[in-house]
Amino acid sequence: MSFDPKAYKKAYYLKNKERLSNECKLYYETHKSEILEKSKEYRDTHKIEIAILNKKYRENNREKRLKLSREWYIDNKEQISITAKIDRDNNPIKYKARSKKYYDSHKEEYKIRKQEYYNTVSGKLSIMKSIDKRKRNLGSELINDWFEGCNRHHVNKNQIICIPKEIHKLYPHNHKKPETMLIVNKLAFEYLTNSMKQL
Repeated sequence: MSFDPKAYKKAYYLKNKERLSNECKLYYETHKSEILEKSKEYRDTHKIEIAILNKKYRENNREKRLKLSREWYIDNKEQISITAKIDRDNNPIKYKARSKKYYDSHKEEYKIRKQEYYNTVSGKLSIMKSIDKRKRNLGSELINDWFEGCNRHHVNKNQIICIPKEIHKLYPHNHKKPETMLIVNKLAFEYLTNSMKQL
């Protein structure tokens, strides 16, 4: 029977695992500064080789690394969002610069995604909220759900009832003329109560 050095080393390690581990820890603790200095020196003198090896490793294990990072992100989503918020609050200038740099290099992609978002229900509502706030100085508190083919009618400065376009355009009305608002408000509340009864 031939002698196998690898098998012998493995068997020896498994038999003396705890003792070897303790010896290694003790050696590291007593020679820590020396080890760190040597490793720094090695990294400085072998920068190119280390960079090539790291690049090769990343290329060869790309799928595995992506899978692991996705799993890690899902498991730590809440913590990531908290730390990101703290980072944004502590370093607003750095964060803005990073965001601008990313935006500048992905402008076309942003335009496409923005257009897709504005075609969705939440995107349309977002545009309407923006118009209410910036152009009309009104709030955007919906009393009932938005639906296709409706107009959003402000019954007061903040609250909105979504009513069909036909009802909304029956009477011209304006917040500066309360008498016109009373008529449309009455129709809006009638529509709201009727739609709630049907549910």
